[in-house]
Amino acid sequence: MHISACSRSQKEDSTQLAEEVNKKYPNTKVIGYPYNVANEEATLGLIDDILNSWGRLDVWVCSSGLLGPPSIEATTPADLQNCFEANSMSPFFALKYGPPAMAKTASKGNYPNAAPKDQKYGSIIVVSSVASTYGGKSHTPRVLPLLGK
Repeated sequence: MHISACSRSQKEDSTQLAEEVNKKYPNTKVIGYPYNVANEEATLGLIDDILNSWGRLDVWVCSSGLLGPPSIEATTPADLQNCFEANSMSPFFALKYGPPAMAKTASKGNYPNAAPKDQKYGSIIVVSSVASTYGGKSHTPRVLPLLGK
């Protein structure tokens, strides 16, 4: 299994995530990927990179969210635009471009646990709230069964 750990910050290091995942799932590769969730071209580039590297996209977890200023009085139009982009555009792009990518079939890859994908399928999980920013600890037990954990 391959996980593209996407982050808007190019400085964010996915090493800790990779170590935690690899302890439990040693055949899983975690790849850090700088990605602006509100950018359509970045979304298409991410999908192209995944399909060109691995030949398939099976699961897309779209976990983005942004909490704005503490009051409406303190909110600027730019704050509102940033909130809209983080909470709406990312799920929109995942739902628009994910299904066609998931419809691609692939032969068996050359990596551990590889299996051919001879049917069109995939899952998109959208978590669009501040829970994505703070880890959503109360939601995690509900989401993990959807991922087969």
